[in-house]
Amino acid sequence: MNAAIETILDRRSIRKYRPDPIEGEKLHSILQAAVYAPSARNRQPWHFVVVQDRERLEEIVQVHPYSTMLRQAPCAIIVCGDTEISQQFWTADCAAATQNILLAAKALGLGTCWCGVESTAVSPKLAALLKLPQQVQPYSLIALGYPDEEKERPVRELEERVHYNQW
Repeated sequence: MNAAIETILDRRSIRKYRPDPIEGEKLHSILQAAVYAPSARNRQPWHFVVVQDRERLEEIVQVHPYSTMLRQAPCAIIVCGDTEISQQFWTADCAAATQNILLAAKALGLGTCWCGVESTAVSPKLAALLKLPQQVQPYSLIALGYPDEEKERPVRELEERVHYNQW
């Protein structure tokens, strides 16, 4: 099977991480993959806040109840959207950038866990913590690091979800 397809099928949410720091070259490649995501009208409304400071990661855990894996992960990437650049499609664009981050990280031997932020009570708290400009909204929080757990590919039935030409 194709390596890209294998990466997509094998990507899992990782919640246990080794303390090893992420090499700058790998982090750069992941962020570069993010900015190559598809974007409505090519507006590219995304911004990325990379957090590697241990104290700041703990502060994030305090405002996001489902981000406790950041206590182990050496890095978090917060994907944000600029609502002045794209009012209508910024969330879809940020979702595409988030997916590129997840897949690029997996391809480079790293683990990730996508935590939702947009449209939750966490969003304004995280925006304040990161000192985001008013028009920049947090979309997702991604824990990033070397995995300290392995997860097998689950069986998912394609036939139950695909419909051709009509339901």
